[in-house]
Amino acid sequence: MQKQNLKKVIKMDGLYENFIPEKVCESVWLAAKKVGEGSKELSYKLGEEVLTKLYRNYPNGEHIKTLEIGELIERVLIEKGQTETAKEYIRYRENKKHMRQDKESLGVKDDIGLSYNTLFILK
Repeated sequence: MQKQNLKKVIKMDGLYENFIPEKVCESVWLAAKKVGEGSKELSYKLGEEVLTKLYRNYPNGEHIKTLEIGELIERVLIEKGQTETAKEYIRYRENKKHMRQDKESLGVKDDIGLSYNTLFILK
């Protein structure tokens, strides 16, 4: 694999965090494990393929949005026939998006990752 050249990830809330390549492989494995498709070895191999494509698409150490990483993971999973893992990964991303929107609808800033119900009670 190429040397890591991505520096920062732009999160959905606009904040930046360091790019951690292992998170890509681990997210593929978590989705695969949940649906019982493939092995950890295969999941990490697919994650490495995603990373190779990311490094090729962003050769100058640019910042990348988490949305773009997620879309690339989905595309690789589908291309490699890991349809159940891809569906689970997509479901996870959709649930996370709805949770974020629900929290935003309360008009309360969540700096520490509280649940919607906790934020609702605090409000």
